[in-house]
Amino acid sequence: MLGRGRLPAAKDNADAIERIEAELRGLMQAGDVGGARRLLARLCPGEQAHPRLARWARALRPPEVRIGAPGSTVTLERNAAWLREHAATYFGQWVALRDGELIGNHRDHVALHREIERRGELQGLLFVRIVDG
Repeated sequence: MLGRGRLPAAKDNADAIERIEAELRGLMQAGDVGGARRLLARLCPGEQAHPRLARWARALRPPEVRIGAPGSTVTLERNAAWLREHAATYFGQWVALRDGELIGNHRDHVALHREIERRGELQGLLFVRIVDG
């Protein structure tokens, strides 16, 4: 397991950071957010301060909950109905829904988010990973 010791010498630093990032990517692709957060927590301060790993830490911070205007139960009902009807088709993938319509799907949450962000369609989406169960 990576990230348990001191940051390696400068020539090995880039390799160590790449290995840690590869492990983080693997954990995230497996849907193990908790494992990725635990890996980051085990890193020494020098590793945690590295810009690439600090970016992971920001992305993996637990979400903030903000109370805003009341949402629409109609939208939630439409999204739930879509999931009941179509979930089996998208097993193992992430889906992005808005008001009961599929906006995008991909096996990789980050790739899905980036694609939808590139299209300027992030507002009001529900991201769901379709799993067995």
